[in-house]
Amino acid sequence: MIQASEILGCVPSDQRIFVENEPIFSDQHVHLVHPLPVPWSSLVPVIANELHLEIVQYEDWLDKLLSTGDTKEMHLVPFFQNISKVWGFAENREAFGMPKLEQRLALAASKTLRDSHEIQIADSKNWSEYWRKMGIL
Repeated sequence: MIQASEILGCVPSDQRIFVENEPIFSDQHVHLVHPLPVPWSSLVPVIANELHLEIVQYEDWLDKLLSTGDTKEMHLVPFFQNISKVWGFAENREAFGMPKLEQRLALAASKTLRDSHEIQIADSKNWSEYWRKMGIL
């Protein structure tokens, strides 16, 4: 999403939680997600500022992606299109309609996850720096 956002010049906004720990989807898989809830809306301004991107509604971002044509991110279009169709944009979902994932097994297996701190502004700045260093952005 961030790579496509850089090409589009905008990043989607969503007021819901980016990472939540009250799952509605659960199975016997270990889901490696951050254990502390953080609203996407608290991360996106930092990412947008770091990458000089406009913040837009998800639907507008997707429309822009579709109209851009053939980019290396186009293989993700079906995924982004199906988020709302398959999972819906109900309030009991994470950002962009993603299902909440059970974390019990991951937390039991990983001291690092159990000891995690809430994602901070500095973390999203570090992600941007890392993505640039690795040539992802």
